[in-house]
Amino acid sequence: MEIIIIIAVVILITLGIYLIITKDRGWVEVYGGSQINLAEVQEKYSQLKQQGINCKLLVRGGPGRSSRATTAVILVKEEEVKNAYEIIERH
Repeated sequence: MEIIIIIAVVILITLGIYLIITKDRGWVEVYGGSQINLAEVQEKYSQLKQQGINCKLLVRGGPGRSSRATTAVILVKEEEVKNAYEIIERH
């Protein structure tokens, strides 16, 4: 019984590590900006979401960070890059 529990724990740990490593695979940066145009990046992100594009907004830096500048990037799934660029270009 103890061996089964040990095997189950090892499997769960391995699965957790795999999910952490592969979490951001398949995402492509399509648009970004810094403090000067963060509102524009947010607007583009909202437009992509409204059009049904699977995307994420990553914001880095800012107060309390080693970097003084805040940056933001929009990531989309690889298969939606073309559609995302078309939407960004239109708006």
